[in-house]
Amino acid sequence: TRIKNKGTIIPLNEQSNLFVPFFRASNSNGSMGSGIGLSIVQRICELMQATITYTSEEGWNNFILTIPKKN
Repeated sequence: TRIKNKGTIIPLNEQSNLFVPFFRASNSNGSMGSGIGLSIVQRICELMQATITYTSEEGWNNFILTIPKKN
């Protein structure tokens, strides 16, 4: 599943910290939040044996959620 959002792009040099608890990108000024949400989502994915990754392209944030198929 791909979730796309047109918004503030995380600076390339900060993207590796995106799932670190309490991380807030340098360009998140004025945005509410504590920086804990994506680390919680990542932990839930781990518990489900799923993965979440982030990419950006042309002004879009892309979160890709891969959930293993259960037989």
